[in-house]
Amino acid sequence: MSYTLACFSIYLPFNENFIHMHPRLLLYVLLMVASCSVIGKSNSLSACYADWPPYSYQVDGKPAGISIEIYNAILQRANIKVSYSKMPWARCKAEFLAGKVDLLVDGDVSIPNSLHIERGPVLWILIFWVHQDSQFGDFKGYVQFENQSVGYVRDYGYPKDFIEYQGFGEKYDVLDDLQGLKMLAKGRLQAFFGDVISSTFLVNRHQLKLSALGPAMKIRFLTLSFGKQHLAQHTDFRRAFMNMLNDGSIDGIYQKHLGMTYHELLEKYDD
Repeated sequence: MSYTLACFSIYLPFNENFIHMHPRLLLYVLLMVASCSVIGKSNSLSACYADWPPYSYQVDGKPAGISIEIYNAILQRANIKVSYSKMPWARCKAEFLAGKVDLLVDGDVSIPNSLHIERGPVLWILIFWVHQDSQFGDFKGYVQFENQSVGYVRDYGYPKDFIEYQGFGEKYDVLDDLQGLKMLAKGRLQAFFGDVISSTFLVNRHQLKLSALGPAMKIRFLTLSFGKQHLAQHTDFRRAFMNMLNDGSIDGIYQKHLGMTYHELLEKYDD
């Protein structure tokens, strides 16, 4: 008789004579079955996140923010337990890729060897920022920043055409959005490639004299990236997200934090 388990296949002639002759082998197979079940679906997973308000940050030592609240709601619906660790984005990404943590908060399709939702629950709406005194009133293309200094955050998943564009005077890869926005406010940059939600939050909090240069360029869909060894949990996570998207639960979280729903933001900014 052939048995296909979660992590191996085996043929065993299960009959009374076999059981009497090979009791130790039978015990070994049963232990392997139990082991496969644990590998396929562990009780608790580890996740890392970066300081990226209002998406993810820490309050009284606990993770908080729009992304964290969305993921926790989906995880609860999917009956998945997760513990979080806060660390810089570059380190968080590296530890996920090395298999040291199971989940990456706000990953996307650019993360290698990961399980993800292509149109995920978190919206990263990319837009250029300039000083309030800038000559530019709206965004018409990279060419308007020809030979000028432009900032962006290292290790973020920017569009390929931006990364490969050679016309900028200099491109500065900064540690985080706040550093880039402050450099822009001080005149060290002529433009910063930020976003609608996080950059607006930081500009208002730190009272920076900056303006967003509309229209928004692109929406990147972010998600809770799973390591490929956690296919069962990711399937449950995806199913729970789709259910919550259809029943309005995701819209409710966005409305509470931003005054607009997930679907309203898509309608406004998606191509």
